[in-house]
Amino acid sequence: MDKKKLNILLLLFVSVVTISRAEVQGEYRGKFYSRANTDIYRDSKSEQLFEWRNKFFFEGQIHLDQYSKFILSVLSEYDLFWSEQETLYKFLPEIYEAYWTLFLKNLDFYIGKQKYSWGRADMSINDVLNPLDMRDMSTLEEEFIKIPIPMVRAIYYMGNYNLEFVWVPFYYPLKFEITDSDWGIISPTIFSTVNETYKEALESGTSPGVRKLPNQNLVNSEFGTRFSGLVRNLDYSFSYFYTWEDITALYFNPDFIDYLEESQPELSLKEKLETLNFLEVVSFYPLFTEKAIRENILSADFSTSLNNLGIRGEISFRDQFPFMDEDLRVKKKSIYLWDIGGNYMLLLDVYFNLEFIQLYIPEYEPGLLLVKKFVNLISGILRRTFFDDKLSIEYRTLYNFTLGDWSFNLLSFYQINDNWRFGAGWQHFDGPAEESIFGHLKKNKNLLVHIRYSF
Repeated sequence: MDKKKLNILLLLFVSVVTISRAEVQGEYRGKFYSRANTDIYRDSKSEQLFEWRNKFFFEGQIHLDQYSKFILSVLSEYDLFWSEQETLYKFLPEIYEAYWTLFLKNLDFYIGKQKYSWGRADMSINDVLNPLDMRDMSTLEEEFIKIPIPMVRAIYYMGNYNLEFVWVPFYYPLKFEITDSDWGIISPTIFSTVNETYKEALESGTSPGVRKLPNQNLVNSEFGTRFSGLVRNLDYSFSYFYTWEDITALYFNPDFIDYLEESQPELSLKEKLETLNFLEVVSFYPLFTEKAIRENILSADFSTSLNNLGIRGEISFRDQFPFMDEDLRVKKKSIYLWDIGGNYMLLLDVYFNLEFIQLYIPEYEPGLLLVKKFVNLISGILRRTFFDDKLSIEYRTLYNFTLGDWSFNLLSFYQINDNWRFGAGWQHFDGPAEESIFGHLKKNKNLLVHIRYSF
């Protein structure tokens, strides 16, 4: 059964259930969100000088009876990007979430297109059920970072213990861009900095590779289970998820790699890239193929409190995480991830949140790109409200001790009334261009304003 057939059956099922009920009750909510930002530092015309992003979200809940309800939401996006010439992206309204819930005595069911969270930390390493929308790293609406997908969830309650089961029938990739914008995984300026002959093609949006992702059929299902419990003041859980890694691997054309190794052996890979011209690259098209990797994820987490200090921790093991080495070859490695963090209210009612995250590669090989045997990151939040919580000023930061890349957001929000909110801020990304995740975004320093209407 493919994706389209499942969606049709889902809608038919919901329609039959809804029509069969004589009395229904409903409620709704929604929001309109508009944000404009300008990049005040640019080193390439491929980087957008101005972005205008708009979202309209509407959700309705139909209570079929005391045991079940149906949730349906719509998300519409309208984006305009401007560099040296205007580029317009318009998205028609799409079904965001559409799922049916059934609440029995000790058992809950959730069936349909939905999003759901595992893990407890703010930057959770265990929240792996839904793919992410990574097309815009400066988003202020974290509510829409997760991509709802069709899944079946069941939760069985046993006093202070819960047992969950999740089944995702089809593979869904995360949303991201490779070279199509300055938020792309591969910056359009990376190749142009070492070889000007790449510049015109990459800045015009030409992709050097192709995507070859799993088909939308049941053979590529994902499934997992989670056990959680409460003992005194300690919440904890253990989980297993058989899935596809959201970060896809780029398998470079073997003929292209052989060509690099055989030509001018006295030069390094970077030096060879400097000497290649665009025609040589085109002759090896597709330069790379994007593929998804199957993996097993074992994880555990906890949360507790000590006086006014909230404490959270997570740990995760993944057995097939794809890395790339300096020779452009994919290396699959088992990795461990763990984080520990907490939140505390400081003097003058300043909210403080700090989280430490570490990646560990037991069988590390020198030459892997963007990682070391240990990768250490820290994130932090400082927030203070004023005028009866109408005005909020917030500072967020992420710093990678291992690679030296970092970012920070300085944001302010003013709640005009119950419906309207205005915000403004400054966002900064930086790092060594050739070695870090944020390196190719070092010219992205954004001033932004946003307005939101909620009802």
